[in-house]
Amino acid sequence: MIVTTGIVAAAGAGGQQVATQTEDSRPVTNADTDASLEDGTVTLSVTDESEPVEQVTVSVESESESGKSGSDQDESSESQDRQVGQTDANGTVTFPLGNRSSLEVELSFQQFSGELEYDVTDNSLILLEEEYDYAEEPPEDGDDSEDDRENDADDPDDPDDPDDSDDPDTVDDPDDPDDQRDH
Repeated sequence: MIVTTGIVAAAGAGGQQVATQTEDSRPVTNADTDASLEDGTVTLSVTDESEPVEQVTVSVESESESGKSGSDQDESSESQDRQVGQTDANGTVTFPLGNRSSLEVELSFQQFSGELEYDVTDNSLILLEEEYDYAEEPPEDGDDSEDDRENDADDPDDPDDPDDSDDPDTVDDPDDPDDQRDH
């Protein structure tokens, strides 16, 4: 997990079209998010390794909760997130800011998620906190290379041991050359 905090002015999206990542492509491993505010509309762009990421689900904290201090909120109510859309082929989504003095954004795509918090000051967004989580995916090809590093030479079910010749001897093991006899 990568956590970045501090005050950073958010920049707008570049708008150039390049190859994009979609649900069928590789997972996000190095996300970057830019947000801008113009005439009450937020434009948010998500890239990975400088390429736009398509179909990222973007949610924001509901307006009824945003901007209230902890003492103003009902203790039993939890913050409600509202999905505002998915990023397009340029990795961009736009949505109205509404009457918010701060903006909390959640991103999700495959095994990637992100949380961003902005302060709205002088008709611009100031990044306060940025956190991304990159979950590891299991190998797609069934490769058990991690298993190969273990001492499993005597495991009769080890698929990486083609002949089982070093396994404990069992009678008539079809994978063990010592047990293959002419009857």
